[in-house]
Amino acid sequence: MCASCPWLGHYEAPAGQSPAPPANRREPRTLRVTVRLLLWNVADSKTSLEEVRAKLPDLPEGDVWISDPASERFGLISFSGSTDGLDRIRDLIGKDPEVGEEFEVES
Repeated sequence: MCASCPWLGHYEAPAGQSPAPPANRREPRTLRVTVRLLLWNVADSKTSLEEVRAKLPDLPEGDVWISDPASERFGLISFSGSTDGLDRIRDLIGKDPEVGEEFEVES
């Protein structure tokens, strides 16, 4: 093993001292993930849940469509931040979502 290879995380320390990374070494960046939640009430819209389901556009990996038939609500949980296909759903339902929120995912 290389005694002084900072790109591998190895540092040579003087005898009797613990190795320390050089001052210019960057700390790992924390990845921030945002989730977007959109909810529509289709009970008072110009369509039904069945019609919406039949015309759902494909989503990026990790994003999911959600629904609750009992309350006639429909929505999207998105981790990608993509808005592809949302205009189509908005036009089909006939209105903007009643709920539109963004949250940071806690790890």
